Amino acid sequence: MVILLSLAIGFYFYTKPNVKIITAENNEMYKKMYPKSCFLKFENTEYLIQNIYKYKNGILDERCFLGSEGFAVEKLGFWDIKYSNGQKPSKFLNLNIDNEFLEFDNQNYKIDKILGDTLISKIDANKIIMFIKEK
Repeated sequence: MVILLSLAIGFYFYTKPNVKIITAENNEMYKKMYPKSCFLKFENTEYLIQNIYKYKNGILDERCFLGSEGFAVEKLGFWDIKYSNGQKPSKFLNLNIDNEFLEFDNQNYKIDKILGDTLISKIDANKIIMFIKEK
């Protein structure tokens, strides 16, 4: 019974998608402080990437965050249990998508643009969040 349950749980996570979630913000002052490689362009506006969360098989596997000279990478792992208290609620990918909205970690986002496997939501006039389904 335990083996069957372990196989079912393994299959569940194996079939979960790999997703990258990017949060970014526009502020003209940022252009003076950070290298160009830290920005992404959307609708003729440059946004400074704040965080990149990488989910592998539905489990938070890596977090890239902005540092003074570029990005720092924090490797996470389900078995290593390196999650901070702030990351624990997001340990497992909780993403629900319908036609106009998506829900991620109990927050709703309006889908403003779809580009291939990427969903983009404008949080407000200066912030966006992107959801990229990876292969």
